[in-house]
Amino acid sequence: MNIFNYPFITKIKMIIGLGNPIKKYQYTRHNIGAFLIYKICKNYSLNLEKNNKLQGYISILNIYNKQIILFIPNLYMNLNGIAIIKAMNFYKIKIHEVLIIHDELDLPVMNLKLRFGCGHNGHNGLKSIINFFKNKKNYYRLSLGIGRPKCCKIKIANYVLSFLKNNEKKIFLKTVIIGIQSILYFLKTKNLTKTQNFLKNLKL
Repeated sequence: MNIFNYPFITKIKMIIGLGNPIKKYQYTRHNIGAFLIYKICKNYSLNLEKNNKLQGYISILNIYNKQIILFIPNLYMNLNGIAIIKAMNFYKIKIHEVLIIHDELDLPVMNLKLRFGCGHNGHNGLKSIINFFKNKKNYYRLSLGIGRPKCCKIKIANYVLSFLKNNEKKIFLKTVIIGIQSILYFLKTKNLTKTQNFLKNLKL
């Protein structure tokens, strides 16, 4: 079976959370993808180890009789593709075996979308990845909504890199928890359509 003809049934071997260097930018909107990986590791008592050679943080999740590599690049967002290609080559992971998690301006807060084969939609991290994938887009992605700034005077770059206010942290965390639930469901079912319906039926 050709995976590109049947994108709705898959086997994920690596999950990647996008962000800027984790220690400095962990609690910014742009790092919600990286934070989700961090949260999975915390929930399952996994060590997230820094790997200088791969320019990122690595952990292994054993679940549903599968071994899933968890990866957070330790580069700035527009350079994430460098570390991701290194990690994929090292573990011999193919593009259609990857799930990338990232923030999404065009999704309202606490809304999530799981897709296959989409473009970057202006996201610098995805631009970098697609560039290093040589314009191939046959990967899975989970977009976590952060919404656009309510005030038109706020620059997008400042908004995505801003630290969360206290009243926003609970919403941020709830979005991450929903994201984890959907990923676990996806890993269990291996079915994109079922997981998309699962997300639609979740009470946000």
